[in-house]
Amino acid sequence: MRKICLLLSLCLLFGCVSVVSAQDTQISVFLNAQRVVFPDQEPMLISDRTMVPLRAIFEAYGCMVEWNNGAAYTACAMPGRVRLLQIIEGGNQILVRDYMLENGKEKATQSTIVLDVPAQNVNGRIMVPLRAISEALDAEVVWNGITSSVNIFYDKGNIYGLEQQNQFIAENYIKVQHILLENSDAGKSKGEIIIHQVKQGTNFEALMYEHNLDGGVAKNPEGYVFTKGEVGDQSFEDAAFALNVGQVTDQPVKSAKGYHVIQRVALEQEDYEAVRLQAMQKLALGQ
Repeated sequence: MRKICLLLSLCLLFGCVSVVSAQDTQISVFLNAQRVVFPDQEPMLISDRTMVPLRAIFEAYGCMVEWNNGAAYTACAMPGRVRLLQIIEGGNQILVRDYMLENGKEKATQSTIVLDVPAQNVNGRIMVPLRAISEALDAEVVWNGITSSVNIFYDKGNIYGLEQQNQFIAENYIKVQHILLENSDAGKSKGEIIIHQVKQGTNFEALMYEHNLDGGVAKNPEGYVFTKGEVGDQSFEDAAFALNVGQVTDQPVKSAKGYHVIQRVALEQEDYEAVRLQAMQKLALGQ
């Protein structure tokens, strides 16, 4: 499946960073009435514009952020599209690129949002104008001068947040460990013995290291994470998805590579992060 890469091959040059003129004002930011926490750099006023740390505000929406050579690339999953935003430190615009599917083919559109205050580094954090960022995500921004607070309102149906992404991953991705055995009657018999040993209490991982013919296990000792259609062998995939977490196949599973004893294991947080971009694309585009 074609994957959208966050690192767009763009060469955009912007002007120098503006001189920062910050006011010592404590600013609160609320996203659909939920206060946004900024762990290491609070929002601030620069040239009469509310500036916020880029990563914190995007992640509050459920977007992903990746850095490359002084530029931030953000991916946000929205119904029918994946929206990518590129922001360069010192730059005075945001490049917006939407990826969609039309008749099964990928289509991209591009636009820009002009920043009246450039993105700039403050205490090691890239600060961006809050209004421009929120409007790039189809949100309404309201400033309350009395309380020095910003209220952002957006329709949750217009963007897939972290909770929805995690639910999608939990429902569509699994993680398995397996023991690959030779493609022969002897391999099948050995698989039956291994399954019996596991059911009698023998540690699966110990048997995996002892008998496995899969050289990739050394690099993936915790298991393989995948979704439907990625394995390349329907028998293996069907058997794996039929298991509950902690369960082992009752019989060796035959594939083109040999016989497999498969155990399904729980997804860990790092697994969610490893597949998040792909899952966002599938969730948004229905792939």
